[in-house]
Amino acid sequence: MYRGAMVGAGYWSERQLAAWEKVEKAKIVALCDLDEPRLDARASQFGIKRTYIDARTMITNEKLDFLDIVTRPSSHRELVKLAASQGLHILCQKSLGATMSDCKYMVAKCNQEGVRLMVNDQWRWQGWFIKVKELLDLGEIGEPFLAQMQHASRATIPQFIDHGQSYFREMEQLIIFEFGVHCLDMARFLFGETNNIYALTRQMGKVSGEDVALIVARFENTIFVLKETWAAVPVPELELPQDLNTSNVMEGNFHIQGTRGSAIIRPNGQVDLYTDEENRSWVYPENAFQKSIEAAQTHFIRCLMSGAPFLTEGEDYIKTMALVFAAYKSASTGEIVNPHEFL
Repeated sequence: MYRGAMVGAGYWSERQLAAWEKVEKAKIVALCDLDEPRLDARASQFGIKRTYIDARTMITNEKLDFLDIVTRPSSHRELVKLAASQGLHILCQKSLGATMSDCKYMVAKCNQEGVRLMVNDQWRWQGWFIKVKELLDLGEIGEPFLAQMQHASRATIPQFIDHGQSYFREMEQLIIFEFGVHCLDMARFLFGETNNIYALTRQMGKVSGEDVALIVARFENTIFVLKETWAAVPVPELELPQDLNTSNVMEGNFHIQGTRGSAIIRPNGQVDLYTDEENRSWVYPENAFQKSIEAAQTHFIRCLMSGAPFLTEGEDYIKTMALVFAAYKSASTGEIVNPHEFL
């Protein structure tokens, strides 16, 4: 049994802790957060008896194998440093770090201390993306040449809507850093690497960072276009699932065009494949989104047991973070940027 502790009892911790209850060979035995009322409420919700307001004290007092970091990115560097120095393996919520320097430091520190680092970007384990990856690998789509991901939500206009992550309001790098990172990592997962990225951004709502972004990049043979905004009224069935009560939300749509066919992931996670010969669809159960979080955690534990590489190994995920920071450089300079300069 792998004994773990979690730092962060905020918005995302509820999904994480619910998933940990389903993971074999692992148990969260302690929880840490600076906000004591929030900490106590979350610990009570999941029956966690050991609580702390200081991560160092928790790591010193508890007999642990790993640390699950579910805090804002600006805190990741120090928490990873602390855990690695104590010999703990680390599951760290995306985005990996607040700066490229932080990301490189965390990977180097874990390598130096001989501990494993996995970035928890649960999109890699969502059934609809796994299906599209399978269709690409089987040649069902042919050679992909154009892919477009589109997302819209009403989060910053007419006012900032606090869904439990109020610090979003103050982040100077916002929608690309918090949401675009998922999309760019998925583009790498499906289409390979890129040597160029171009981005435009706007700030529409009462937030410090950008809430509108357009990104264009060529991933090997595939032109990838990302359109994302937290300032728009979403269009039903185009950017929102038809059934708003569904728990499976892809948060937009994803359309891939290839030489043999076209595939689309709809807002409710349904995958449709269209070819000259036939059309096919795949529908996922209501709990598929939560299952992806459980699958990511299960992958973490199984790789610790087997020694196999993580799908989102820290050393590899740095390439995704390079895309994020290259996009910001492009938006500020108006130039096409090669993300390799950040590596």
